[in-house]
Amino acid sequence: GALRCAASCDLTTTTLSTSTGEGQGQLTKYAADLHQLAMQHRRYIQTLEDRFMKLLSPGQNGGSTSASGRAPASMQITALPACETARRLLAVEYARLHWRLKTVTRADSAEGWWQVQ
Repeated sequence: GALRCAASCDLTTTTLSTSTGEGQGQLTKYAADLHQLAMQHRRYIQTLEDRFMKLLSPGQNGGSTSASGRAPASMQITALPACETARRLLAVEYARLHWRLKTVTRADSAEGWWQVQ
């Protein structure tokens, strides 16, 4: 199935379509590349969506999203399973672009793997 999308995606699309010059082409290509990567890792995207939905659900980790659609400042940190570099990029950018979440990454003890919070 197709990746689910929320109203926040419309904001990103509108921003891309109103940009001018070379930057618009770069942003559009980056979004297309990220989407292609997501399509290669569909089950991982489903895992991320489940985690992010639980994180932002009312009564979970401090509450729901604010009126601006962002996570509340009191949100607790949630660790994702360790992942390799491509999935790290996917998790960080998907959280940032689609869910408007901030992430922190650090190298895992296993070479080539990352911890994402």
